[in-house]
Amino acid sequence: MATPLDAKAVPSLDERQAEALRQAAVDTVEKLAAIDPDAMASRTGLRVEDLRRLKAQAAASAEAEAKAPPAPRVGAMVYFVLALILVTIVAIIYARWAPSQARALSAEQEQQLIHATAHVASIAEGYVESAASNIGAGNWGLAQSKLGRAGEEVTVLERIASHHRLGGRVRDVRSQLGRAQEAVGAHDKSALQRIDNLKSSLAELSGAGQEKAD
Repeated sequence: MATPLDAKAVPSLDERQAEALRQAAVDTVEKLAAIDPDAMASRTGLRVEDLRRLKAQAAASAEAEAKAPPAPRVGAMVYFVLALILVTIVAIIYARWAPSQARALSAEQEQQLIHATAHVASIAEGYVESAASNIGAGNWGLAQSKLGRAGEEVTVLERIASHHRLGGRVRDVRSQLGRAQEAVGAHDKSALQRIDNLKSSLAELSGAGQEKAD
């Protein structure tokens, strides 16, 4: 899928340059990565040096996007909805069955929720890993975008974790994500370390389901 040409995908691109390129039918990152800077300079009036720099950034962005993990076949939100349905069922059974039976089912329910947490955490971890690759390629804008996608998954984690014992870990992940986004937005040299810390915390959550199963 083509990526629209804007400053999020190509950090040093300004609006004047973007408009000139669009007038020359270069309206995606992929097209920018394939231009001939000398020929495009004649068509757009932009400097060859600027076009070479923009082309290199576009190529890095396109390559990083191609390496990004594919979207899961089953969305995280589906697991969240299934988990909530299961919680409702358990609540109904609790009202009708003996307390001892309800306690056993409650433990089983917690295990299901932990598995759902592990699945969502693994998706978020993939986005965070992609963000680290983007920073390595100098594409801070795309890195911030990937952290935003990870944030959507963390929101799902927060809703699921409110029902089981991993809530504290998820709160830590939210704090680490905020620090990572702040560092990336400022192009701070600590960004990679903060992203690495976030990735480690997500890996612990994604491994929690396996530990429970074992």
